[in-house]
Amino acid sequence: MLLNAIIPIIIGFGVSGIVSFFFRNKEKVDNGFEFIYYRLSYRKKMMRTLWNLPLIFLALISINIFADLQIYENLIIFILFLSGFFLQLFYNFYRWKKEEI
Repeated sequence: MLLNAIIPIIIGFGVSGIVSFFFRNKEKVDNGFEFIYYRLSYRKKMMRTLWNLPLIFLALISINIFADLQIYENLIIFILFLSGFFLQLFYNFYRWKKEEI
């Protein structure tokens, strides 16, 4: 059961690392719409992260309704989702302010 959760996470981090490697020296987009997340500036990444907050709550509500989990399992998932969201938000904010200087 645990292996079924770990393998997709490892694959996701691997794909993310490869894509970010290919886009690391490309020009970043700061205005307008850009579909590819890795081509965005840190300011636009932070704004996209904020736009994802309602989707995170919808995902958490869906998990709570449709998954037959105990209360502590739901709490762990809730904490993991929100901590990941806030880590990404603060990292993008920090890098945006660092780029501005």
